[in-house]
Amino acid sequence: MPSLYKGDQKILPVGPQVIYYKAGVTDYRSVRPFPKGLRFVVGNPTQTAQEFRAHKGFVEGWECGDSFFNTDIPATCPSRPDVQLNLRMQAPSCWDGKYLDTPDHKSHMAYPVVKPGTNDNMCPASHPVALPMIEFKMAWPVNGDMSQVRLASGRGYSFHYDFFNAWEERTLKALVDHCIVGGLQCDTRGFDLYRPERGVVLDENHRLP
Repeated sequence: MPSLYKGDQKILPVGPQVIYYKAGVTDYRSVRPFPKGLRFVVGNPTQTAQEFRAHKGFVEGWECGDSFFNTDIPATCPSRPDVQLNLRMQAPSCWDGKYLDTPDHKSHMAYPVVKPGTNDNMCPASHPVALPMIEFKMAWPVNGDMSQVRLASGRGYSFHYDFFNAWEERTLKALVDHCIVGGLQCDTRGFDLYRPERGVVLDENHRLP
């Protein structure tokens, strides 16, 4: 993803960042692991503010303090130690089942659609394979006067990111099967605090036993 700057100073995310791997479809039991070598791009560095707002991966936009759903980086944020600039962006989670990449790095992927006559999310017929939905939830330690805050790619609505699947295959399958297909809300080791009886996938070193 593009770096964030305040003037000429690069602002790096500090501390743990949140990246969700979840079901984008209602039938979470149909979700399968990412195929080895899959890659795609989310968003577009040349998109307009309106295109960013209308993007299917848009979730609440840029936010800080009580300001949210912004298509661009807010001009000001509360100057408090607990306030950071945040952004959430979901990735497409339906794969065409054929190509690991395409020339535009997007056409082989699609977002779920609502099944007619229901409130259920499902993969379109053109992209029938449900994969985990990635959701970036990034936070940068910057607040106060934001007039000099920008992305390396330009305005806030130029935000985008790349995904390359480099997961160890057995580990990925174990986590997807246990957590997503199993209907759990897991931490990084595959443990659901609310369902402790279901066990854990990875050991204390985040490796399969």
